[in-house]
Amino acid sequence: MGFRFRKSIKIMPGVRVNMGLRGGSVTLGGRGASVNIGKRGINARYSIPGTGISYSERIYRQSTRRVSAPPALRESTSVEITIKLNEETGQIEFSGSSAQYSGKKLAKIAWEQKSREIAELLQEYIEKLQDETALLTEIYLESPNPTSWGKTVYESKRFAEAAPQKPEPAISPEQPVLVLRPLKWYHKLIPGGIERLEKRNKTIQKTFKEAHENWEQIRRDSAKKYRKEVDQYLVDLKIWAGLKDEHDKKEAILKVDFDKSIRGNPGVMLQYLENQIADAEWPRETLVSFDFGNDLAQVYVDIDLPEIENVPTKTASLSANGRRLLVKEKTKKQAKEEYSLHVHGILMRVSGIVFKALPGVNVVIASGYTQRVNKATGHINDDYILSAKILRTDYARLNFSNLKNVNPVDFISQGEHRRKLLQSGEFKTIEPFEMI
Repeated sequence: MGFRFRKSIKIMPGVRVNMGLRGGSVTLGGRGASVNIGKRGINARYSIPGTGISYSERIYRQSTRRVSAPPALRESTSVEITIKLNEETGQIEFSGSSAQYSGKKLAKIAWEQKSREIAELLQEYIEKLQDETALLTEIYLESPNPTSWGKTVYESKRFAEAAPQKPEPAISPEQPVLVLRPLKWYHKLIPGGIERLEKRNKTIQKTFKEAHENWEQIRRDSAKKYRKEVDQYLVDLKIWAGLKDEHDKKEAILKVDFDKSIRGNPGVMLQYLENQIADAEWPRETLVSFDFGNDLAQVYVDIDLPEIENVPTKTASLSANGRRLLVKEKTKKQAKEEYSLHVHGILMRVSGIVFKALPGVNVVIASGYTQRVNKATGHINDDYILSAKILRTDYARLNFSNLKNVNPVDFISQGEHRRKLLQSGEFKTIEPFEMI
């Protein structure tokens, strides 16, 4: 199916964005986890397998104390120890700046002196892995309550462009001063003294004249440059003032009778909905397209869903002695169940944003698609895997004070929907609801 809508916005993960001003996504890349223990403290870096997310921070810092080997093991005053976490096995690997220490000795030194910090590093890694999964499976918990706001009020946007700055006059160089050498009594006693004094003062006068002329030229050039800058400033200010005035007039028009426009003016409705979707926080980059059919009471939404490969595939826990991670692969069933929660949760949350932004909309027709390889052609297609007609009346019945008791899969399933979800948890391609 081709592209159907004329309004598309890209939502960035974990941040509030202004349209077209932000970029990037939550994926930072990198593999492994490490911590460097040295004279300046401990610096940790670790990543979440299967997602490309990595994290780094200084977890301990000292002013003077070093991580030192015991007297029986050292010849120098300190040893730099690097710790790497093998994500596949959960083992911690130790290496040092000196080859004279074995891995066992380095491990003993590190655990004796920094056991709490290393254990905290492992625990934080586990929690971040769990949090990343929760961000995807619990995205529906941010679904807004459309009845919690009262009358629609338009919040005017300030003109984003800053006013041009008026130029400051250049600071003139210090004016040269003529200082002649005075006639002294001894000039009359020394043969030729007066003549030499007069000759020297003539040289001073000549030098002063040149310096003064140069000073005057610098002042004239500076004044000319300043006048040119002021002229350009006045031009820029006039242009800026015109743009700001145009912006303010548009905002004033939008604010007048906004409650009426938000229910019957497609342009106002689209612009306001665009702003509300862009202001939402999302755990990953999400592309949302939307438009109205012939009936302004219905909104059609297309959502670019993540691929199942983007769902974290590993879990981790601490061993009994707390000195290694027990890393396990999620079962395919668990990964598919989490993916299903995520995609149904996205449709539930987006429909809630629409209902809250547009009080005149009674139906949201939300469809989600994902990129898949067509095995017949080898090309990547946009395959729709979920499409649902979500009614405002059904959405309003949700217990927003306890959304944790809601299953987004069941919520979508209660209404008219199209979905081929196998018992294995795999989504098959479907034909979405068409725009009328």
